[in-house]
Amino acid sequence: MTAREFFTVWIFHWSPVKAIYIGGHSLLWDARCAGIYAGFGTTVAWALLGRRFGSRLPSIPLLLAITAMSLPFALDILSLSLKMRGPSNEIRFLTGILFGAAFCCYIFPSSVAVLFPDCTTEPPIIDSIGEYGFFLLILVAVYLAKELNDAAVFYSINAVTIFGFCALISMLSASIFVSALRVYTSLLRAIQQRSRALRVRRE
Repeated sequence: MTAREFFTVWIFHWSPVKAIYIGGHSLLWDARCAGIYAGFGTTVAWALLGRRFGSRLPSIPLLLAITAMSLPFALDILSLSLKMRGPSNEIRFLTGILFGAAFCCYIFPSSVAVLFPDCTTEPPIIDSIGEYGFFLLILVAVYLAKELNDAAVFYSINAVTIFGFCALISMLSASIFVSALRVYTSLLRAIQQRSRALRVRRE
């Protein structure tokens, strides 16, 4: 297997029958993964541009509404697994966008809480039903933009998917590294304190 084949199969999950074509070009990932990264990237951009850096999650009603966005994704996979219908790249892309956005609404504040513990007073990623509705309109706009079938739209959506992929990897990696570093520091401090206590007892 060549390096190109490895990245195509294992990283991008790309295949001609599962690809999304815009303006004669294919997105890097297959339809579902492209949707997930597009939704994730759009949500990160929403948070950054709106300065929504809060480490707390939205209110329970909003959290339920956000979680509901991932249900079409689960239903899509389940209906395909049960052979209840044929595959559709359009549905894969749309449900991927909604799932990626919902996933980011959990991951982004969680990463902020780990990396920047003092951001508890900042507004959450979605703070009202009005913001939620506007956020959904943006996600639908991302999905419908591909219907323009223009090269500029292709490069824009492709850039959003790449941004989403890099943002996800960066947030997870940084959070895991910082968490591991804090655990290591705490253990080291505990060992040092125990060593001092034993030394005092001997003296």
